[in-house]
Order: sequence, then C-alpha cells, then structure tokens
Amino acid sequence: MQAAFGANRNRANPARGIPLKRARFWLICLFFLVWLLVIAARLFWLQIVRHKEFVERAQKQQQRTFEVAPRRGVLYDRNLRELAMTVQVDSIYAVPNEIDNSPAAAHALAPLVHTDPEDAQTTEEQIAARLDKAMRLLGWRGASHPM
Repeated sequence: MQAAFGANRNRANPARGIPLKRARFWLICLFFLVWLLVIAARLFWLQIVRHKEFVERAQKQQQRTFEVAPRRGVLYDRNLRELAMTVQVDSIYAVPNEIDNSPAAAHALAPLVHTDPEDAQTTEEQIAARLDKAMRLLGWRGASHPM
C-alpha cells in the first residue's frame, strides 16, 4: 500500500509542477521586459532629452585651452658649466601658399630673423629662395592633386 501511495504522490507532483514552471518562466520574462524598458527609458532620457547639455559639456572639455609653460632643467657638464638651458624666444613662420609676393615677404622677414651676421640661412635672399621653392612645390602639388 505504501508503494501505491508513493506512486500517487509522484504522479501528482509533475501535474502541479508544469503551471509553476510556466509561472516562473513568465515571471522571469516580465522581469527582463521591465529591465529592458528601464534601460530604454534611461537611454531616451540621456540621448534625446539631455542631448544639448551633453554636447555643450563635451565641447567645453574638448575645446578648453590653457597655456603650459614648463621650465626645463639646465644641463651641466662634469665641471658644472651650463651646456643647455631654456631660452625664451619669439617664433616667426611663413605659410607659403598664403604669400602673394615672396620677395616682399622676404624683405619684411629678413630684418626680424637675420640678427646674426654670420648666419647665412636668414638673409633676405635665402628667405626668398626658400619661399619660392616652397611655392613651386605647393603649386606643383596643387596642379597634380586638386582639392
């Protein structure tokens, strides 16, 4: 008789277990659906509603400029004589494709650049020759590779 009772109990459990498994399945599906809706709502809030605020914050972070002027150390030899040190200087440069008249530009730049009489690279003629060479190279590139 106990065997018959045990058999009846085993038969009853599988029949009751199927609706419980379905309920768990739908409960888990509901949980993931709610979770998906929460994530979608958060994405909508961040990307649509607050879009302008985040674009402004990104521009502030990416376009912030500040001057960094680190002072480099002085290099010494073994007798403590200075070998190299930081010297503050102004820079002058020319953009050859924006210059219409290279001899006039060389005439204007030479007094500013040619301060050492022994320096042959900064004479007016040398500057004009370098500007002409750069303009020829840019002109040649511009003719063969149009923008």
